Amino acid sequence: MQSLQAIIAELLTWLRLDDQTALRRNLSRWIVRLIRHRAPREQVPELTDLLEVSTMLAKRDIDWSAKWKQLGREEGLEQGSKK
Repeated sequence: MQSLQAIIAELLTWLRLDDQTALRRNLSRWIVRLIRHRAPREQVPELTDLLEVSTMLAKRDIDWSAKWKQLGREEGLEQGSKK
């Protein structure tokens, strides 16, 4: 998750001008959807600013890779039991 935080920090630097507000908002929404998809059990609030997304990620101590592995196992078991 540190790499996502680094990417968001770079985006904040690149998109700091006022005329980039809509792009920052859309990127924030896209990142939130990505996180919700990758960690569906996590409560991720609706955020519309990259700084809010960055702050949220910094405050949460989530082992994303473990959650993704668990989700993959569950999906695999579900698919296997259907066969």
